[in-house]
Amino acid sequence: PSIQRDIVKELRKLTFHMVYQRGHDEEYEKGLRDKLLGEGKSEEEVSQRIEKRRKKRSKMTLRNKRLGIDQPDRPAILWSANDPSMHTFDYTPRNCSEDQAEKITVYDYYRRQYNVTLRFPNMPIVYLRDGKRRGYFPIEFFFQAFSKTRETDFNQEVLKFNDEMSSTHKLQHLQKIKEKVDGIKRQSAPYLEDLLRELRLDRVDREPLELSATVLEQPKITFDNKENTPFDGSWDLRDVRFSKPAFLSSFGILDFTSDGRAASNILDLIQTLGRHGVKMPQNVDIEDAVRNVTVLVNSSRPEEIYQKFTEARDLAQQYFLTKNQGILRFGGFMSQVLNGDTGEIADGIFHPMDDIGKDFSVILRQDLLMETHIIEYQGNEQPARINAVVDNGDYVDLFKLRYNPGNRGYERQEEDSERWNSCRFDDRYVFRTQDNWDSKAFDEKQVDIKRACVVVDLKKIDCPSIIFVRLRDNSSEVYNFIKLLSNNIVGTQSQCFLAQKYKPGQYASNVAIKVNAKLSSKTTGAKAWSVSLGNMQNSWLQETPTMIMGLSLARAAGQDQRTVVAGSVCLDANEYPGIQMAQAVRVQKAAGIIERSSLEHITKSLAMQYYLHNTTRDSNGNNYNIFPNRVLVYRNGSSEETFGELMESEVLVIRQAFYDLIQKLQPRGWTSSIGNDKPSHLNTPIITYIVAVSQHNIRVVPAVEAFKKGGRQIMNVPSGTCVNHTITDYLDGERSALPKEAVEGGANVFEPSDYDGFDFLLTSQGGLKGTSKPIFYRTIYNENYVWKPEKEDSSRVTQLTKQKLQQITYSMTFQYGTATKAVRMVPVIKYSVRLASTFVSYLPYITGRHGLSALEEFQLREDVQEDKSTFGYRKLSNTSDECIKTETMEYFSPFSADLCEPKTPFHPHMMA
Repeated sequence: PSIQRDIVKELRKLTFHMVYQRGHDEEYEKGLRDKLLGEGKSEEEVSQRIEKRRKKRSKMTLRNKRLGIDQPDRPAILWSANDPSMHTFDYTPRNCSEDQAEKITVYDYYRRQYNVTLRFPNMPIVYLRDGKRRGYFPIEFFFQAFSKTRETDFNQEVLKFNDEMSSTHKLQHLQKIKEKVDGIKRQSAPYLEDLLRELRLDRVDREPLELSATVLEQPKITFDNKENTPFDGSWDLRDVRFSKPAFLSSFGILDFTSDGRAASNILDLIQTLGRHGVKMPQNVDIEDAVRNVTVLVNSSRPEEIYQKFTEARDLAQQYFLTKNQGILRFGGFMSQVLNGDTGEIADGIFHPMDDIGKDFSVILRQDLLMETHIIEYQGNEQPARINAVVDNGDYVDLFKLRYNPGNRGYERQEEDSERWNSCRFDDRYVFRTQDNWDSKAFDEKQVDIKRACVVVDLKKIDCPSIIFVRLRDNSSEVYNFIKLLSNNIVGTQSQCFLAQKYKPGQYASNVAIKVNAKLSSKTTGAKAWSVSLGNMQNSWLQETPTMIMGLSLARAAGQDQRTVVAGSVCLDANEYPGIQMAQAVRVQKAAGIIERSSLEHITKSLAMQYYLHNTTRDSNGNNYNIFPNRVLVYRNGSSEETFGELMESEVLVIRQAFYDLIQKLQPRGWTSSIGNDKPSHLNTPIITYIVAVSQHNIRVVPAVEAFKKGGRQIMNVPSGTCVNHTITDYLDGERSALPKEAVEGGANVFEPSDYDGFDFLLTSQGGLKGTSKPIFYRTIYNENYVWKPEKEDSSRVTQLTKQKLQQITYSMTFQYGTATKAVRMVPVIKYSVRLASTFVSYLPYITGRHGLSALEEFQLREDVQEDKSTFGYRKLSNTSDECIKTETMEYFSPFSADLCEPKTPFHPHMMA
């Protein structure tokens, strides 16, 4: 009895799902068949009706139920389903009267009523109540739900369990289990052997394998004003200025609370951004802006959130772009602008307007376009550039003049410096013409301003740059809908934070690094930190333009037969790649392999982002875009059984996508590849394809407790622990990741070297609790070990060996722009996983299941053509370009239905 009481006590803490499969009711189905045939139904119709009934009744489910309270006449648990002395009830067989009822047990009931024979008839039965359904149910139907247990400090319980069962303690625990299992086996009881096999303990006699591992070198973390050396893969943000700060040109605010603290939170966050070096809105009084762009939300209904989100965007545009806040007559607001002719983005100063419905005059930096206006002087029209007159008659470009609301005065920037000094400005302007850029200028009163040289509409202006969303709670439904609006519908970056958790200091700095990453653009190249290594392993990425991309899949839940495919790419080609990212998403039918059209469009989108983001100058000073010579692909969500299919389909599709882009763009240095009939390593970037396996049963633990962290003994292996032998040998030996067509000799082939395989286990994260689980990186194809890029000086490039790949992969885990620690998986995959999962969460809105009329044009439609099927928005269904037709994040895409040329998104990194 005492044991039974303990069992009941523990069961009451848990939440259960109950699921069981009913058998066919042959007697009822026979009667139904006779009835339907008698009504003149065909045999096919009868079979369909019976099959439909079977599907409807075959599976019985109750979800999230808890054990009831004992009643005097009804205990919560009875200890046998087939013991008449414990429990029986009246059962009336079909087609019998009530006076023919008989007493039966629960075991007999399921056998006779549902054709279900319990596997464990002597196990307990549990009383549940669910609406009209109530009664005792066999405990073998129950599964524990993942939820917090009652009457316990869940976090402390989990931490305690992890301490007791992790790392070196796990080895001790396994030894104890092995000893007990050996004792059971010595009893030679057949039923015990079957039990061990069912519990998967029949192979517990395997000894843990002890071997040597390598701890890879941690990179140094470099900020603008200091350098940090991580300890066990982590560092902090105290007193640092970001390596490359972003530009917060404008913002909106959406507040889901009514506690009156929104303004103070946002002001503190903006001040934190400023302390870390982020450039603040120019010519704007921040406190006044916060008061005027805040929108309150008092509902969690999607319709209300959609209305308020667009209101926050419109209010920010009205404030920052109109004369209501204009401080300079010619150019009170500075932001980014999209050039519709070239698709490039640039910094622009906008002339304040009365109405945001009008087009806007834009002043560009003089190295891009010297002329700002067309003026008329003495009857002649001519281009001119406007300057402000400061101090004692000095002319200063408007990009070097700003208003400081702190001291309510003006400042000018020193030449060739980031420093700003106070100056006097009397609201006077001059125009300097092409004939006298550096000499005499015309006073504005002497000329007639005919028109601006650059005029754009509102859609081509980055305003607002971001919307700050202050959430009441951590409701995933509200958060996911905000991200749907931000990423897919409105096209404005958003940063959410919990009102109840916000605190100045570390929390604000953690939000700040996310904002800095989301505001990164081609013009700023923003990143919170950079990484560097003392050795030369990471220099492989700087030898020649190398593009790193990641792919992940997420399957929609329930009856939705769709899979979301997400990809991410590192944009920074000229530095160690990492924090600057762009993403792409496509929707396909449910599958474990990425469909050809989905992968082709994602690859083109990511490659185009890389191409547009990276520019350099030739010896003549002309700018041109950089196309990658090498590609590293990291793929998530695949098992070993599909490796052959990945090689035969996905690698070839990626190569074809690059080939198609080269034919279309004709990038510099690739002209010899134009017109070749067949894609190969000779006319496309050289590919290395790596599968990151996260779901496996391998654990790597220290043989001894090796070091301390924060005064605590660490039970895990340190960050950077890499195992690349013994347990990977048999996998490398079954296949070769080298191209089959590789040949000895030739100008573009590396010298032969000892082939050591490329697979490795990497524990990049430093773990305080539990057992750190490594990622198994499986290289299924590596052309970069064999071939040199055709477009590069062969003396500058080297092979991609296992050692280099390990260090490159480890160093990239320090480049996850939203965490001050090395993460478990490379960021290009981690961001892709997050994006795919988030997109899946709002599929109900864009498939029409939630019936939100405001989003009707953003509903997915299926386009079936011959052997392929693609999904895209209704609003893009008439577009001829396939990449645009399947685009799901139009505002963050390099493709545009409106522009003939590809376009550079303002802020392509969505998932920071």
